[in-house]
Amino acid sequence: LGASAGGVRFVRWASAGNMVAVCLSNARLLCLYETLTWTRHAHRTEGTLHDASFSPNGRYILGAANTRSSGSVWCYPLQARAPATRVSRGYKVQLWKTASGTSPPIRALAWSPTGERLAVVFATPLPPDDSPPADATEGSAAEACLGERASVALFLTECNSQTANIRAVFRGWIRPPPGVAGKAA
Repeated sequence: LGASAGGVRFVRWASAGNMVAVCLSNARLLCLYETLTWTRHAHRTEGTLHDASFSPNGRYILGAANTRSSGSVWCYPLQARAPATRVSRGYKVQLWKTASGTSPPIRALAWSPTGERLAVVFATPLPPDDSPPADATEGSAAEACLGERASVALFLTECNSQTANIRAVFRGWIRPPPGVAGKAA
């Protein structure tokens, strides 16, 4: 990990076991290590990293980073090439924008086992007057949920076959069963 003070914020393994992601608690740096050679790939983000998740197929890793006022998700494409893995330059994945034009801070994220969906935990509930993302249509699940406070959102993930970039499409809120909301876990 190098000579860094402050400890480790999180560690995440790729499902194939060929890579491990490490984030130091005092850094805005996502370090990816190939486990065959322990080669390090370091990537800076805008803001403090709070979570990361490898896609089930091992082609991407997403990192959730927050500044003082907003959150963002960074995607790093991974390309397996013997004997090592190449990590491409990261790009931002648009998830949600509030009326002020920022995205709320993100606490956690996780891919579904198939890689078709992404669950994102926002650090604070979104206010009821926030608009759905630009690609949400009238009558969509996003519009139906706007009047309720929620903090866990579900997105579909789509891959552009020409650029290999992923895109997240808002599908709705994940809510606890009736009568469970607000109770301590």
